[in-house]
Amino acid sequence: MQNLKLKKNINVSFFRSGRILIEKDFIFLPSSLIPGEWVFYECPDGLKYLGFVNTKTTRGVVAYIVRPILEAHLNLLTEEQIAEKVIWENLNSSIRLRKNFYKKDDNYRLIYGFNDALPGLIVDSYLNCILIQIQTAGLDRFRDFIKQNIEQMVGKRTLIIDKIENRKNEVLPTFSTHESILQIEVNDNGFNFTLPFMTIQKNGFYFDHAQNRSKMENFLSKYHGNKIQGLDLFCYTGSWGMHLKRCGFDHVTFVDQGDYEDILIGCAKKSNLEHGIEYIRGDVFDCLDQLKVQNKKYDMVVCDPPAFSKDIKNLNNALKGYRKLYKKIIPVLNPQALLVCASCTYGVSLNDLSTIVNENAVNQNKNCVLVDIGIQGCDHNINDFDNKGYYLKYLLFYLEDN
Repeated sequence: MQNLKLKKNINVSFFRSGRILIEKDFIFLPSSLIPGEWVFYECPDGLKYLGFVNTKTTRGVVAYIVRPILEAHLNLLTEEQIAEKVIWENLNSSIRLRKNFYKKDDNYRLIYGFNDALPGLIVDSYLNCILIQIQTAGLDRFRDFIKQNIEQMVGKRTLIIDKIENRKNEVLPTFSTHESILQIEVNDNGFNFTLPFMTIQKNGFYFDHAQNRSKMENFLSKYHGNKIQGLDLFCYTGSWGMHLKRCGFDHVTFVDQGDYEDILIGCAKKSNLEHGIEYIRGDVFDCLDQLKVQNKKYDMVVCDPPAFSKDIKNLNNALKGYRKLYKKIIPVLNPQALLVCASCTYGVSLNDLSTIVNENAVNQNKNCVLVDIGIQGCDHNINDFDNKGYYLKYLLFYLEDN
């Protein structure tokens, strides 16, 4: 394996979230490197790291650190042997973490990329299958090895999905597969959803907030306020709203631009919760304007929008979006009501969200109390709040007219 020397001014600190290097970090890069080649990185202080590099990405040279080198005997192995050894060890460690915290029939993220020391590998476990996405050349070279080992370790049918938009940065090909599955069975805190494979392939399921939905349900079981009218905004397949129904809400309105009503109703029928459900297909912002004109009021509103930005550079625009959204939500709340503020926008903090909700509450003569908070579960594992994999936030407010 090739040794790539790093410049003196590069201070490589190994964190579980990994580290990305670029061309200017190296003293010299051989032209013979193949996309996704596994290499040793050598620091000026003598420390060595293992990783892989792709000199052909749309962003130029991108090199990934996977782990420090602790075993001297690695030098005796071939590149393929080293890569397979490390991939197997990290797969095993990641799966063991989930098995320690989740039940067999739970659905969760099985592998979370950098944070499981497998940069570019995203794996989700559903009831009837496991779906793999690979976004880096260094792991894509071992796609069959990864698939076979996950299938063996977990004991479920395993498929690889090649999403063009997720593979274009590394200039990766998309492989046709003869394997197919018509429907994906999903368990979210006891709710069973059946989704077409194409829906999952395009959107995923968003069970990243499953732990927070469980927290919300636990809180609602002890809540003595009104549970008559609930509103689930950006509902997708309706999991947040289903939790409201199970907690005793008489009627829940679901709003989303997508055509997910059949999936939602199908889940509701399985849980005998199909009565008192309304689905509105349309733009959430426009819908809130209409609800205000109609003087509709709700005892609880859940708001879990898609990411308003995927780049920290666009943080200000994302915050503007949240301000606009909660300005429209506050008027549809009853004099005493609950509000879930959930976010998957990277860079938006819990404090940002609480400030936005409080400012809008004060401006509309509401008193606001923060009664619960949450972040992502350990299937989206992080080691601290500076981790680049930290993106999920959940806040539950109680609001009352002044």
